[in-house]
Amino acid sequence: LAAFPFVGESYSGTGDLFASVVAGGKARGASLEETMQLAGKMIELALEDSVREGVPRNDGVNYEQYLWMLADKER
Repeated sequence: LAAFPFVGESYSGTGDLFASVVAGGKARGASLEETMQLAGKMIELALEDSVREGVPRNDGVNYEQYLWMLADKER
């Protein structure tokens, strides 16, 4: 359904983050495709930020600054 670019690292917790965003989207009544796209974009941005800042892989990604994406209906 969706593919996103590899940003150079893998981080702990990204699967949990993906599942949480999808579950929240479905609870809001959004389509699976829409929620997967949102989760993928949010994680992509968080991964890029984490790689750029040199965050250790086991610390997870810097997703907090992208939480606004979950509330904004006009993404």
